[in-house]
Amino acid sequence: MPVTGFRRSVARLFALLAALSGAPAFAAETLPPGGEGAFLGELPVVLTGARLLQAQRDAPGALTVLDREMIAASGARDLAELLRLVPGFQVGQLSGSWPLATYHGLSDQAPRRMLVLVDGRSAHSPYFLSGIEWEQIPLAVEDVERIEVFRGSNAVAYGANAFLGVVNIISRHPADTPRWRFKATEGNDGISDRTLSAGFQSPELAARLTVSRRQDRGLLEIPDARRSDHVDFRAELPLGPRDWLEVFAGLSRSRVGVGENQSETDPSRRRHIDLGFAQVRWNRELDENNHLRVSLLHQTEEGRDHYTLTNPGDLAALPFPVRVVVDYDSTITRNEFEVEQTLGGTSPWRMNWGLNYREDRLVSRQLLGDRSPFTSRYLRVFANGEWRIAPDWLINLGASLEDPNFAKAKLAPRLSANYHMTQSQTLRFALGQAHRFPTPFEKRADMRFYAESSLITEPGLVAQSYRAAPNLEAERVSFQEVGYLGEWPQWRTTVDLRLFRERVSAMIERRVEDRILLLDIPSLSPTPVPIPAQTAYFDNSVSPTLRGFEAVATYRPGLRSWIQIGHSQIHIDASANDPKADENERSAPRHSSFVFAAWDLGRGVQLSAAHYRTSGFGWSAGPNGRLDDTHRTDLRLAYRFALGPSRGVAALTAQSLEGPYSDYRPTQEANRRLFATLGFEF
Repeated sequence: MPVTGFRRSVARLFALLAALSGAPAFAAETLPPGGEGAFLGELPVVLTGARLLQAQRDAPGALTVLDREMIAASGARDLAELLRLVPGFQVGQLSGSWPLATYHGLSDQAPRRMLVLVDGRSAHSPYFLSGIEWEQIPLAVEDVERIEVFRGSNAVAYGANAFLGVVNIISRHPADTPRWRFKATEGNDGISDRTLSAGFQSPELAARLTVSRRQDRGLLEIPDARRSDHVDFRAELPLGPRDWLEVFAGLSRSRVGVGENQSETDPSRRRHIDLGFAQVRWNRELDENNHLRVSLLHQTEEGRDHYTLTNPGDLAALPFPVRVVVDYDSTITRNEFEVEQTLGGTSPWRMNWGLNYREDRLVSRQLLGDRSPFTSRYLRVFANGEWRIAPDWLINLGASLEDPNFAKAKLAPRLSANYHMTQSQTLRFALGQAHRFPTPFEKRADMRFYAESSLITEPGLVAQSYRAAPNLEAERVSFQEVGYLGEWPQWRTTVDLRLFRERVSAMIERRVEDRILLLDIPSLSPTPVPIPAQTAYFDNSVSPTLRGFEAVATYRPGLRSWIQIGHSQIHIDASANDPKADENERSAPRHSSFVFAAWDLGRGVQLSAAHYRTSGFGWSAGPNGRLDDTHRTDLRLAYRFALGPSRGVAALTAQSLEGPYSDYRPTQEANRRLFATLGFEF
């Protein structure tokens, strides 16, 4: 977006604010008491902005909230799909088992500039390029209570991985879980999902156990069928009048198709991924304004993916058989400790502070060059404060100090000021800085492939896909934003506007260099055989600037009826010395929008629809090509009914009514999908 266009958008925003400022202020007593009116009249309370429970109008940044009714009405089978309903996000599929979601572009096949939390546990994996492993999150969509998306950098509250945004997935409390719940989904493309959940509540314990399976044949014309089995457990145990314990545990087992049909170097095969975690959180109310929480997490992930190639690629010309063993097997162990204290209640100020220590241990011969374990350690100290300096002004101030491997600590500060123009309208100004540290793979990758044969004395190096970049530095983002939030409960309407500028310095980019490797075959040739190769590595030579505008308007006359319209406009200016400037500048769509609507037709019937439009763009760092302008329409018809002591829902969902579409590579399409769901709870 040219500067004049950006200024024009600013002018339009403030013109709209001037017009809205004459709207009547909200008075709580005008709402009808009790029932749905009272529910809709409450101002939303969020946690993700500053790790403090705040009204959305008091948060230090823009937040999108998807509640349980919206999640169900979307018809989504996977968590990543739901981010299509958040302005500024791009969602795609590398394969049927590898969903992608990124905020504001600048991403490849492993988006790693935003953080995904599941009940406070990071879903960010240190494996390979270190993105979000959506398929390994052992949480059924049916168990999600709400999703809070912080649109903007929030390393202040959650650390370096929250570089450009945070997706906070909050599961359903076990005390709010039916005793039994069953759901089955069947559809085309091999869709066959099952969810079985059991809940238990007593004065001494509230617990939920869910077992689920997601299964389908993936995308068109590639071997990416998947079957993922998940077990999720959550419990809460009171330990006394001021203490309680939260327990989270989960298992995930995925069998997914990877590779390509008839490929010499990346053959079609099955990858096995197993993940298990256990997390315990002890909570204590020291007094009514003083809360202490201590959390411990242990997680282990094992991947199994190995095979042998015979005379692949440039080795096909050799007059004798050569084997290349490819071993992507890996084991990842994570241990994490966090302590957090929240202070202040009715006083003009509140704050929280805490300390987080995380240790990731990675073993992968293929990725790191040997089988010796590599350990990453992160220590972080954070503090966030909220200060109401006047009835109409609220200041949020925070900072986080993070030290990777006790080498070079980085400070991430943030300051925001919220001005409540009226009871229903808020202006927000925010600025700050954050860092993203290189992942273990970005800094230490050493992917070598060796040829073995009876005619070769020692295994010979024939390819090196990645090499290490030991001098890689942390990325830095400096951001400024102006936001507006209008909340009119008497009209059941909210309007959320955001103008932003994000300057990313020393951005980590993938580069490729041409090399000649020499294979020594004494019995065949007195001189080594040259083999052409390309080796990738990472460097810090790029500093793009992102400018844009996001808007969401919601009209919600009932709990199960609403219409929501979202739009985002993003312009990326790549640095002059960026050899991939065109890729980076088109890595986010210039314009994207959605309409999400639901109607309660009465007698238990609900009709919902979503339409998404995205201007042409291309995911960066890969020969993926540019996607054309795309649009997709989803439709869902649901019927809720009672059957004896149980409640049920029957639904029919159609995704991509227009037919197959591409959201990652132009040559790779997702099919239109139609599936039926039947669920009971009692």
